[in-house]
Amino acid sequence: MTCHINHDCESNAAHTWNARIHRHTVHAIRDIDVGEEITLSYVRLLTKRKPRQTRYKTCYGFICFCRVGSLPDEQSKERDLSLKQIVSLEDLFDAECRTNPLEALGYVDAETPIYSELGRECESAWVHGCAVTITIAYGDLARARVFVERAVTISGR
Repeated sequence: MTCHINHDCESNAAHTWNARIHRHTVHAIRDIDVGEEITLSYVRLLTKRKPRQTRYKTCYGFICFCRVGSLPDEQSKERDLSLKQIVSLEDLFDAECRTNPLEALGYVDAETPIYSELGRECESAWVHGCAVTITIAYGDLARARVFVERAVTISGR
């Protein structure tokens, strides 16, 4: 039952609605050690610390003390800066994907190492999926194949 899975800012699982079976399904997004609790993040990964903590308190009635939630201020600020960089790159990607697709694809490449620094390589699979859509739309099937392979490789980690 998805509603009984605890929160962690660095969750090891994600949930999605499966319309075929009309249920939430939970999928591991990284290897989970024997005895390790399965966790979900209750907010979007790209949410900075202060709004994240506010949401936990107001919506869920708790203060997050997970590893990320209790980082020292300096480390939290560094993490928030990385999150801000990803959001900026996503905004640029959205702005350029129709008019300048090659520029937009460069933003995908720029996001990937930031996700890696955050230990969230799996999140960049979605970004590579967006790149697949663009490359197919512009008829660049060879490049689309490369992005599909990257997304699959990342998802399989």
